[in-house]
Amino acid sequence: MELRKKSWDAIRYLRAQDDLPWICVGDFNEALFQADQSGGNLRSFNQMEDFRDFLAECGLADLGFSGYQFTWDNKREGDDNIQVRLDRAVCNGDFLSIFPETLVEHLMTEESDHQVILVRALETAPNEHARGPRPFRFEEAWTRHDQYDSMVEAAWMGADSGEKDIAAFCQRLARTAGSMQLWAREIFGSIRKQIKGLKA
Repeated sequence: MELRKKSWDAIRYLRAQDDLPWICVGDFNEALFQADQSGGNLRSFNQMEDFRDFLAECGLADLGFSGYQFTWDNKREGDDNIQVRLDRAVCNGDFLSIFPETLVEHLMTEESDHQVILVRALETAPNEHARGPRPFRFEEAWTRHDQYDSMVEAAWMGADSGEKDIAAFCQRLARTAGSMQLWAREIFGSIRKQIKGLKA
């Protein structure tokens, strides 16, 4: 536990050094929710809350995944088997605004008790890239979520650089939009992809 907290403190320190787009991938040695574990005793709520607070402080959110849910397995049999999603990819809004189609895959391996985390950082499809940067797309469904108002307020306040010129204002709008997209991806997933899948 002490080593885990030191790792998180190191990431906090690094995050405070600049405002660049960020993605962090690997074993965070903690779950976000009880549903991230199968078997064993219930995880400590306070430890999971500490992990969620750490991600929020750094402006990082889970990118989701495809593949098997749990990334760590103690390799024991029967009732002694414990599996947990300890490994994940998280990023900030600036990263997602550059690579909005980023995909995360969990890949099985026999050589380790952890799965491999494969990240495909994708901007847009080639024909979209040829037309220029991907525009911000607002989904009306976002406004019906209980956290919407507080999310927008937090994103706007968090994007404040302290500068008052027009360039700083435009940058603040862009960062807020990136944070909104990141929140929407975590809460809703890709609504358009879901609709397309239902129509198929």
